[in-house]
Amino acid sequence: MAVEGLRSPAPGSENTVGPECDRTSRLDSARLRPPPKFTPEKESERERREEKRREEKRREEKRREEKRREEKRRDELLERERDILWSRRRRRSQKNRQQRRNKQKEKRGPRVILVSASNLTHTRKEKKKEKKKEKKLCRGTRLSGGHRFSGRVELLLLTECRGKTES
Repeated sequence: MAVEGLRSPAPGSENTVGPECDRTSRLDSARLRPPPKFTPEKESERERREEKRREEKRREEKRREEKRREEKRRDELLERERDILWSRRRRRSQKNRQQRRNKQKEKRGPRVILVSASNLTHTRKEKKKEKKKEKKLCRGTRLSGGHRFSGRVELLLLTECRGKTES
């Protein structure tokens, strides 16, 4: 007991200055407070409350899960409806385009280009040439008069025999 300031104050002494005082007063108040009583009744009530809380959490989680599923279903249905509507619109627009084309074709009427081929049965070489011409008659084939054959053109093949024209 060489240094008196280092010793802790004795219980009941009135040291009212510094952190040591606060600590000791807290410890004293904790000692004076009676310990919490654990009776079986209180324990069972606490367990019931905890069980209720757990049950409520489970219900809440189920509700959230159900909401998620419902939103997912709704989104899928909306997506399907959107796809159906878009496909209908596409079909309708294609149909309208086709109808417009057909009307324009009807307005124009059949284009008739006269292709004259004279003396088809003259020689073998000309026959071969004529066969080749028949094979090549597809879109883009050059015809007489500077025209080109497109799929919608009606062809009249005129044959000239000894100055007479037969259609």
